[in-house]
Amino acid sequence: MGGLGPPDDLALAPVTQAWLAAGDAAAVASTHFYHQRPRTTPVEAQSPAHQDALLDYCAHLTQTTLSAA
Repeated sequence: MGGLGPPDDLALAPVTQAWLAAGDAAAVASTHFYHQRPRTTPVEAQSPAHQDALLDYCAHLTQTTLSAA
């Protein structure tokens, strides 16, 4: 996200994380935020099958075997 034309202000990067840490994080569990506003999480991100497929793809790309803990 660097370079000559970054899509966002780097100074804003930690603002939402600090806002969540200072507040009641339990009230917003499993919620995605962008600039202190909730955003819809893609359905695929909530799918265990899609998550497993992504991890398998990453393991293939990196030649690394992932093990369940």
